[in-house]
This record gives sequence, structure tokens and C-alpha cells, in this order.
Amino acid sequence: MLPGFALGRTTDTVRVGWGKGSITQIALQRGEFEKNLRDKGIKVEWVGPFPNHAPPIQAVMGGSADFGFWGSTTPALAAILAGSPLVFTQFLVHAPVHGHHREEG
Repeated sequence: MLPGFALGRTTDTVRVGWGKGSITQIALQRGEFEKNLRDKGIKVEWVGPFPNHAPPIQAVMGGSADFGFWGSTTPALAAILAGSPLVFTQFLVHAPVHGHHREEG
């Protein structure tokens, strides 16, 4: 979600919203964003952790985070339908397989 950049914010720091138990938490623990952005002169500031999906959207819309990562599209779609300038940068669908297998025969 990108409203901070869409509104023309200029800075050398990107503020990333995150929640516990998310893949973003792994990136935070490993310092992945910092490693990848350091050479470009960009600092990373972590905003969170957020308990669920709505608060990171509120942080992005309120200007305290530039990006947010969360698993539910429902709050984001509701915000977009209400006129928010949110932008989806990626959408993944996960469909776990629970012990099902196909027998040949």
C-alpha cells in the first residue's frame, strides 16, 4: 500500500508496517530490507507490530507508515471502495493441501 509515496512524501526513510507472525516479521528479524536498501541510501523504520489487518491500513492512510503488509484484502478493499488511494502492490493466494493425495490406479 503506497499512499505516502503517492502524496509526494520525500525522505530517505521508508516506514514499514508489520504484524506478528507475518512474513514481514521474518524480514525484520533478518534485517533484509535494511540490507537491500542501505546501498541506495534508504533507511528502514518499522511501525508496529499490529494485532490484525485493519490497523496497518489505518497507519498507511494516516501517514504514519508508507507500506503495510497483511493477509486480508477485506479491510483494504473496503478502504479503496470508500475512496482511499491505496494501491495493491502484490496479491498472493495460498491454498494449503491438507493430507489429500491422488491414488493412481
